[in-house]
Amino acid sequence: MQQPEQPKLYDIYGVEYTFPWYLQSWFMYCVIGIVVLFIGYFVYRWYSTRKKLELPYHQQILSQLDVLQEADWSKNHKQFYIALTALLKQYLQHRFTKQFVGTTDSECLELLRSDKFIPEWLVERFKNLIDGIMFVKFANAQAAQERMQKDLDSVRSIISATKLK
Repeated sequence: MQQPEQPKLYDIYGVEYTFPWYLQSWFMYCVIGIVVLFIGYFVYRWYSTRKKLELPYHQQILSQLDVLQEADWSKNHKQFYIALTALLKQYLQHRFTKQFVGTTDSECLELLRSDKFIPEWLVERFKNLIDGIMFVKFANAQAAQERMQKDLDSVRSIISATKLK
């Protein structure tokens, strides 16, 4: 008995299976690229608006001076001047990039005098501020309040005159 002839199998070359266009690699890379661009854009917008909301340093110090002015310092003049000179030293350190914070008032005055780029009027106003501390220590309450207000206004004018544009 003779076996029936088996059909022959032939290899089919040149026929290839392709994925649908939305599953192909070039489309996936494009989608990933677009998503990365959108995320980058939104991060940039968030960062730029956050940067705009931050106040310049001189305005931050001025707002802290407003808080200092609102407080009642009638009984504790020494703490007022400690806070006032600390704010001024922070601002001067930021503005002139010298180490003013952590120094005594007389050391700070010497640093101001030694720097030739710091204007002389600023040195004089700082010296007047230090003299105000001694005046308030021995003055009556009304004179002390007037001197404290004068020194607070003096610090405001120093900050306004030396702020970076």
